[in-house]
Formats: sequence, C-alpha cells, structure tokens
Amino acid sequence: MTKTREALAGVALATLGSVAAWLAWQMPVGSWDRMGPGFLPLCAAGGLVVSALASLTSRKAAAPASGGSVTRLLIAATGIVGFALLIDLAGSLLAAWLLSTAAALAAGLRLLPAVGWGSVLGPGAVLVFVHALDVPVPLWPGISSQ
Repeated sequence: MTKTREALAGVALATLGSVAAWLAWQMPVGSWDRMGPGFLPLCAAGGLVVSALASLTSRKAAAPASGGSVTRLLIAATGIVGFALLIDLAGSLLAAWLLSTAAALAAGLRLLPAVGWGSVLGPGAVLVFVHALDVPVPLWPGISSQ
C-alpha cells in the first residue's frame, strides 16, 4: 500500500472514530464505577482515533501481509469456539489457557512458546476478571469464584 493511500485511510478512520465518539457522547457515559451505555462505544471510538492518528505519523509504509493467513485465521477461530465450549464445561482457567495459546499460535509463535504464553496470559486474564473486575466466573468444574 502506498503512503498516500495509507494517509487517506488514516484520515478516513480518524473521521469515522470522531463521528462515532460524538454519537457515543450523546448517550449517558457514566463513570468508571457505573458505566453507562455510551462508555464502551466512546472508548472504542477514542481508540480508533488514536490508532488512526498514530498510523498517520508513522514514517514507514505497512508491510504486506504474510502468508498463511487462512491457517492463522482458523487457529484463532478454533480458540474462540473452544473457549465458548469449554467455559461452562471445564471452567475459565482451561478455557482462557486454550484461547491464549491459540492466539499465540495464530500470531506465529511456535508451539512451546505459545503454550508458555497461554500459561501466563490465560490465568492472568482470569485473575483480572475475578479480582480486579469482581466478575463471578467458574474457575474449574465445581469451583466458582464467588
């Protein structure tokens, strides 16, 4: 992709994010403790604007997509479906581990480093949901975080 096309895409995405942020601001945003219906759309729109502006300031053109994208897509989709199937049956620890490992494999890591990342990120995500966000999730079959 040429630098001019990337700049046009960055401007378009920044504009889209700005419009989305303005529309989200029309809804009750709430606060960190009591988020309203406009909170998440406002955050997503803000992230889009920041990402678009960051792409505009980049000095390098984007690298072309690497091969194997269909395989990586299938690995990621398998991780998502596996998470959805395992969360109730095997608990969030195993489901988050599977999803994190699949994401690492889809990102191009080899099997052993992907399993290592899954072993760190999966339980880490569960800790964030259970302790930081106080979300009741099934940790293991028969063991709940409540």
